[in-house]
Amino acid sequence: MFLIFFFGLNSIYEKFDRPVFIDSGLSSSSRLEESIPLRIEFSMDGKIYKLENPELIIDLWSRIRSLPYYTENTIPSDGEHSIKGELYFLDDNTSTFILDKDLRIDGYYYGSENNPVISYFRDILEKISKEQSLK
Repeated sequence: MFLIFFFGLNSIYEKFDRPVFIDSGLSSSSRLEESIPLRIEFSMDGKIYKLENPELIIDLWSRIRSLPYYTENTIPSDGEHSIKGELYFLDDNTSTFILDKDLRIDGYYYGSENNPVISYFRDILEKISKEQSLK
């Protein structure tokens, strides 16, 4: 009985005890769906700010991922109140975003005009910019 157990564990270790290589050739949309950013850097009023709070980033990212996304812009953007930034991922990839009436990440458009998630994201970034401006 012991030998069966021993050889069974040994074969499991042989099968699963090896490095796994991640294919970094994932498309942008796949990476955005499967990853959570480590850091968000954005610019407002000519200054650069950082969002590095993991709990807040996870909350924002789960809300953003719940939004429908499109490959074409469905909302005319005014551009003057846009927040531009970068999403930094664990695998050293970055994605560019523009937050206006909707959210554009690497050519994908998330949300719709007056969407509460888009408003929440904008409010969070504005709050971060005010907090970091006081430092």
